[in-house]
Amino acid sequence: MSVLYFEIMVKGLQTVTQEHTQTLIKANICNKTGGLDVFSIRLSRRKPGFKPPWDYQNKYRGLRIGCPMIDPLLEGNRLFVENEFNRNMDYYRDIAHAQHPQVLWIGCSDSRVPEDMITGSRPGTIFVHRNVANIVAFNDVNIAAVVEYAVTHLKIPDIVICGHYNCGGIQALDEGVEENYIADWLLISGGAKEKVDRLAREQSLSRTQRLDLLSEENVRLQIKHLKNLSLIKNMHRKGRLPRIHGWIYVMESGRLKVLVDGREEQDVVSPG
Repeated sequence: MSVLYFEIMVKGLQTVTQEHTQTLIKANICNKTGGLDVFSIRLSRRKPGFKPPWDYQNKYRGLRIGCPMIDPLLEGNRLFVENEFNRNMDYYRDIAHAQHPQVLWIGCSDSRVPEDMITGSRPGTIFVHRNVANIVAFNDVNIAAVVEYAVTHLKIPDIVICGHYNCGGIQALDEGVEENYIADWLLISGGAKEKVDRLAREQSLSRTQRLDLLSEENVRLQIKHLKNLSLIKNMHRKGRLPRIHGWIYVMESGRLKVLVDGREEQDVVSPG
């Protein structure tokens, strides 16, 4: 397995102690090249295709280590070209001329929910729109244009609205926020909060249960919003396409939970 090293400068950060350094060296994820000045973070690469490895972030949770990402991103691209693109040149040349995705993914902007990685998908297979809390807004020209292009030009048959547990947007919706644009945006999901407020009182839900339920109900509400868009409503009058699915990503397990199966047009709960 090939190894990629990123040098992360941490000079002057008092929270990185000599004890930390020795621990990292013993764990074989750090080379001592100049005391506390430079750490070389050891990262592994997945097969068959190169995927940006993020495990190193967990190793340094709680340490105030400066991590400039621009150079690592460019280096990651170089390795992608070398280890994935060049080895599958025919595939990438083919999709360079035209894309034929089969799914429109409407997901959350959260950096921990990369749709291609968690579904094991290659470039060219998923058409993507992401925003805070995976919301479908009636007055959002952005998402309207994405949906229209997806179903009328790309002829995409399936739309997935994917939320996730531990969502900061959902927590902000539940607790309320003062930031102007964020607060206005989250109002679109107010119907989900009203329903969960009632259910939480009736069932005496814990905070975690409440937030998880709110994530789920938000997905169901956005499906309702999507189905009420004139474009989708008119298409459904003529047939079943596009099929609309509702999923939840479980960060602790890496699994996708199916809330609404568009193939069956019913709510389901799959093992998380």
